[in-house]
Amino acid sequence: MVASHEQTLTPGYVSIRDGRITRVADTCESCNLFFEQAAILPSLINAHTHLEFSDLEKPIAAGDSFPDWIGRVVAYRRQQLDASTDVVDARRRAAIQQGLRESFKTGTGLLADIVTPPWSPDYLQFAADRPRADLLEYFGGILDQNKAASASPQHPLVIALPEIIGMERERLKASLDWAEGLNTPPPDEHKQVLKSLGISPHSPYTIDFSTFTRADQQPAIREPVAMHLAESVEELQWLRERRGPFADAFQRLGVQPPDQLPSIQECLQFLAKYRSLIVHGNYLTMEQMRWIGDHRNLSVVYCPRTHSYFGHAPYPLQEMQNSGIRVVLGTDSRASSPDLNMWSELRHLRKCQPWMSPNQALKIATTASADALGCSADVGCIATGKLAFLSIAKLQPQEQPGELLERISLEETEINNLADLFDSSDS
Repeated sequence: MVASHEQTLTPGYVSIRDGRITRVADTCESCNLFFEQAAILPSLINAHTHLEFSDLEKPIAAGDSFPDWIGRVVAYRRQQLDASTDVVDARRRAAIQQGLRESFKTGTGLLADIVTPPWSPDYLQFAADRPRADLLEYFGGILDQNKAASASPQHPLVIALPEIIGMERERLKASLDWAEGLNTPPPDEHKQVLKSLGISPHSPYTIDFSTFTRADQQPAIREPVAMHLAESVEELQWLRERRGPFADAFQRLGVQPPDQLPSIQECLQFLAKYRSLIVHGNYLTMEQMRWIGDHRNLSVVYCPRTHSYFGHAPYPLQEMQNSGIRVVLGTDSRASSPDLNMWSELRHLRKCQPWMSPNQALKIATTASADALGCSADVGCIATGKLAFLSIAKLQPQEQPGELLERISLEETEINNLADLFDSSDS
C-alpha cells in the first residue's frame, strides 16, 4: 500500500533509483519496492527546531513566566559554552548529530534548524546506522530487492537558519557578521545534507529591530526567514507597554533595550518581503491572521507539544486556516518538547485539534511544509521525481488506507524510515 493525504494505492508500488522516486503505480511493472504487510508513507517535515538542545534528557522547567524559561535556556547554553573551544565544538556537534539521527529514524526527511555559534555544515555529517535485516521479514518482504531499491537517502536534509540576536548594536553587528560568514557555498560533501541557508532574526524582544531592518541587506537576507512572533502574552505586554516579566528580566540582566520597540504588525510587514515563517504565532489577532492570509509567502509554524507545555491559550489553528494561512508543523526543541519525533507531534496535534481529519493533519506536516520552505520540487509527497524520503508502517489485518491514517495519527505506532531497511553502500 502507498498512503498519503493526496492519494492511496492498494496495492501500491514504488520504484527508486539514485535516491529519487522514478515510478509510483498500482501495478508492479517496472517497480522495485513493495511491502505485503505495510504501507509506504511520505516522510514528515519539521519546519522549526533547535537541534543544539538535542542532548537534553527532558525539557527545561517552564517557570512562572515565559522570560523565566528563557533565562534558564540562556543559562544552559552558557554552561555548554563554558569550556575550551574543542570541548564546546565536540558538544555542539554531538548534540546536533544526535538530533539528526533521532529525527531521521522517526520518519523526518527535512528539518529547518535555527543555528547559533559555534556551527558549521560539517556538524551535519554523521554515519548512518546499519539497516535492520529483521525489518524486511517483519514488513512482508519486497518485490525486488535490487540495488536501485537500496538507493534511498541515508540522512535528512537540513535548512539552516542562522539566528540573529542583539539588542545592543555591537552585539547585533557581531551576530550579522557571523551569519554573513556562513554564506560561503558549502563544500560538495556537505551539499547532500545542507539544503540551503536562510536567516532567523530571533524575535522582536531580542534584537534592535529598527537597526536590523535598516541593515537588512548586510548581510543580504536569505530565504526562508524565520522569526518567533506573538509567542507569549508577556511578549505582547513588553512590546505594547515596556513593562511586565520581560522588563524585570532585562533589568536583572543589566540589558538596555533599544529606545524603539516594533509592533507585531511592523514585524509582519518586514517578514512579508520574503518567504518567511512566523514561528508559533500563539497570540495573533484575527486582523493579523487575515493580513497574513493575504500574503501567501508567509506561513505560521505550530509546535503542538511546546504550545501545551507552556499552557498557552488554545491554539487558533482553525481560525488561521479559515483566514487562508498556510500552517505547518514543528517540534521546537528538546528544551520544551520531550523528543523530536514528528509523528508524535502530529498525534498531539490531532488530540488538541479533534476537528482535524488525518489527511488534514498529514498535509500540514508534508506538502504544506514543503511549500512553506520552498522545497516542494524535492520533498513533501510520494511522486515521480521527488527524493525518496519514505517511511514504512505495519498494516493490521484487512486494514484500509483511511483506517491506517486514522490509527497512526492517533495511536503510538512504530514507523520506520526506509533507510532502516536498505544499505546504500550496496548500491
